[in-house]
Amino acid sequence: MSVSRLIGCALLAASLCPAFSFADDNVFLAAPAKNAALIPQVPGFKSAMVDEYVGKRLISEGVVIRKSFIRDGKIVIPPAGLLYSSRGANAGAMTANEYMILGNRYFDVSEEACLSIIKNRTLKPGEMAYLLPDGSRALHFRSVSPNRPGTQGNANATFGILKGNGNYYGTNLVVSGGDTVLDVCSGKFDGLGLDEGVHSLGKDAPEALQYHTYFANSIGIAGNSYLIAGKISTKEVEVKEFGTPILTKVWLSPSPMVTGAYAAGDTVRVGDAEIKVVSVTDDAAEISLTDKNGKSISRVFSGLSKKESARYLPASAAERERFQVFTEDGTVCVQAAMLHPEGVLTADGKVRLDMFAGVFAVESPQPWAADPRYTARLDTCSSCRLMAEFWLENAEEIVLDGQNNVVEGPEKYFRIVIDDFDGAKVKAWHFEDADGNKSPNLAKFAEGQHIDLAANFENGSVAKFGNRNAEAQFAKSLAAQGMVMAK
Repeated sequence: MSVSRLIGCALLAASLCPAFSFADDNVFLAAPAKNAALIPQVPGFKSAMVDEYVGKRLISEGVVIRKSFIRDGKIVIPPAGLLYSSRGANAGAMTANEYMILGNRYFDVSEEACLSIIKNRTLKPGEMAYLLPDGSRALHFRSVSPNRPGTQGNANATFGILKGNGNYYGTNLVVSGGDTVLDVCSGKFDGLGLDEGVHSLGKDAPEALQYHTYFANSIGIAGNSYLIAGKISTKEVEVKEFGTPILTKVWLSPSPMVTGAYAAGDTVRVGDAEIKVVSVTDDAAEISLTDKNGKSISRVFSGLSKKESARYLPASAAERERFQVFTEDGTVCVQAAMLHPEGVLTADGKVRLDMFAGVFAVESPQPWAADPRYTARLDTCSSCRLMAEFWLENAEEIVLDGQNNVVEGPEKYFRIVIDDFDGAKVKAWHFEDADGNKSPNLAKFAEGQHIDLAANFENGSVAKFGNRNAEAQFAKSLAAQGMVMAK
């Protein structure tokens, strides 16, 4: 689906879909059950601390099962209920950014995103508005609190963006307003008009210090996301406009990045292509790519010496386009290393290049080519339009019983095994990784009612689910050790 078509679909869905509360049948927005099985560490899952141009970042893997249930003597995992997560650092393309996908490292070569906008919605606490036609992302009115201390008739409202893996983005959007507070986002506020110094707040103080001296904000922001509120109360909030980025496509490379500083006349082989540096000046470099079929493409990267050339990198697709070139078949990419810590140009007249082979594109959503049983999805964070997470989810319903008792993850990277099921209760089941490591019996967590799971807390998305009941579990553990006060 093209970006323009996706935007159109999202806006159409937004215009047709009224506000709604949590839907029991929407797996996309669901978290694992609170009594889901927890596996803190999966030894066979890979992680790495990647030294990117913007600093060191952890990349990791994890697995979640959600909304599983028992139906007609069978164990059911609904579509999108089994989710494999590859979590990155949302550093973006052109930063030597990597992802760990099913135990293999992939470079983030380039990205494509759109902006989803909804307008003129009135939401009550707890209600949501879909941001994509399939319901895989929503704006959620999470909570509201009345009356900032000292005045009446005002409210603070907190909104969160709920993503397709059941997690909220890390940054909420908070707006506030009411009859007794002063909205600093109104466009009319430019200070109180008082001289510098200490001013009395006694009964004889000027009106500017007696009334509307508690401040509110009708606009909530989180980097690339924003919410403009109209009337705000404890009963409802008018959302005049809300916008947030959505990642629609990413280009990945499974091969090690070829990187270095090259002088005019230098050539290097990258995959099936030959890369030649035609010329290097104090502000530009001309690059020629010749693919395996003998077809050549040339590109001049200009503005290399200007600091402002990198100001909007890596977020801006238009700016990335200035400094990258692909072979005609799209499998080899050359980029000027604009974000290299030591600069793209060297003191001895060379240009730094990052080059990638075996490049392929993944749209969100689309079947994972190596295992079409699973659908690939991409995600950003609320503060940017850069890739933060890649996941694979089951495309069709999974049904298990005593005989058909095993489900394999994408590319057989892990397994869920039902060991003992009597048609009404799961008495024993376990999780296995590709290295043969097995968990103990996980049935005790949910007392056999389902097989929801959060596995490998090194992955940030999984850790959020695992940490939900951490305090309660810790208190229960201490109590079991006798740490209970009594008379």
